[in-house]
Amino acid sequence: TARLSLNARSLQLSSKALLSDVDLQLSSQPEQLAVDRLDFAMQGGTFKSHGAISWRDSGAALSVDARVVDLPIDDLLAEKAAARKIPVSGTLSLQSEGGTVAELLGDLNGSVELESTPDPGDPQGSAARKVSMTARRIPDGMQATISSLQWGDTDLRGSVVYHETTPPRIEVQLDGGKLSLLPWEDADKPSPEDSAKPEEGSIVTRTARAGIDMVGDVVLAPLRLLSGPREAEPGDKIFSKDPLPLSWINDYQLEIRGKLDSLESIEARASDLELTVDMRDGQLSAEARAAVVNRGKAWIKVQLDASQQPASLHLNGEFSKLQGPLVKAAIPRSGYFDVRSQGDSQAELAAAVDGLVYLELGAGPLDYSKLMLLTADVATAAFDALIPSSHDKQPKLECALTLGVFKDGKGITPYGYAARTRQANLVGKVELDLKKELIHMNFSSSSRKGVGMSVGNVFSNTIEIEGALTDPKIIPDATGLIWRGWAAILTGGLSIVG
Repeated sequence: TARLSLNARSLQLSSKALLSDVDLQLSSQPEQLAVDRLDFAMQGGTFKSHGAISWRDSGAALSVDARVVDLPIDDLLAEKAAARKIPVSGTLSLQSEGGTVAELLGDLNGSVELESTPDPGDPQGSAARKVSMTARRIPDGMQATISSLQWGDTDLRGSVVYHETTPPRIEVQLDGGKLSLLPWEDADKPSPEDSAKPEEGSIVTRTARAGIDMVGDVVLAPLRLLSGPREAEPGDKIFSKDPLPLSWINDYQLEIRGKLDSLESIEARASDLELTVDMRDGQLSAEARAAVVNRGKAWIKVQLDASQQPASLHLNGEFSKLQGPLVKAAIPRSGYFDVRSQGDSQAELAAAVDGLVYLELGAGPLDYSKLMLLTADVATAAFDALIPSSHDKQPKLECALTLGVFKDGKGITPYGYAARTRQANLVGKVELDLKKELIHMNFSSSSRKGVGMSVGNVFSNTIEIEGALTDPKIIPDATGLIWRGWAAILTGGLSIVG
């Protein structure tokens, strides 16, 4: 029998975690390594454990038992130092056998019971940290039952089943509760020293971001008065040409079923959320419905097929009276979208978009610099031209609507774009090329009758904007007779929609 002993007064585990009073005792025998003791202290808390690893044929068996007392584990789990350190206490006892990490996970058996001491300063007296989980072996894998997972504002319950198939299959059942993404979103914000580093993160996270960014750009494109005289320069492209990391879709089978009482993130707040996800054979299908999201309601369905080259994507959904960061405006928005595309990068997907986007805007303050994502200078100049004196008093939108139709990455508004403020009617049309990232827009405004306008305040103006999405420019003197005649026809139609 061989023995190894290590005692250290302090041990810097990471930039955030400093361990003290480290006591490690190891002993080995043929095909077995015993961790007779692994104890340490950290910021007033203690961790005491023992375990063993034995090798059998081509695999290994491991076991670990530990007791935790007032240990601030946030700094051990998070990439950045926790702003609020909440110590937890409890026990964990786990056993498993296998030849790979996947096999070890699939054979997991035991329990985890961790809980923080209630904060006397918390008026609700609720525990900020609690993990209560049991894992048991099943014929082809493992089932973990999570009776409570409380972490800050997150409080979940459900189960996870891992099947040792090829590829592995994971089944997740959500039985309600609250999920807050705020801690992860806050931790994911790059610090100044990280700004020059390449973006990191899980494959799922990067892929989700890419998909969400593309959907947002496509859905909101008809509202963007972004322009410029030429195609966007290579360094100023909105859609990345980097390949999307989609290989993980073939590595696992995944099934998620269930509901959440609430979901909170920087972008949205939703309640009564139903979620369904199926992933197998390189194909992903996901659908989410929220009875309430950002003061409105919405549903979305995503179908991604990465089993062939190029990958194909189908997005469709409906939203009603959404407000807030999710749609970048305080004005309620409603609409519907159904778009398809194929490609292996954001740029390829954008360049091949087919489908339609329908959008309605409700009443509210018209903060046009945010609504249309213009630079402040161009937004001010555009609306000063369309609605005189708009810079003196913020216009109030009464309603607006448009229908965008896309084919091979090129979008048009075949029936125009109409909006109404208290002072004016506005109509326009949009042409969008997502492949070249170019936009061409025409807008015309005319003062409304019967709203207290004096004869001297009657106006009728036209403005044209075109160019690269990343460099907005206004084309002067857009006074063509054809455009004005078309605008006049549409303006008359506003009386029909109010």
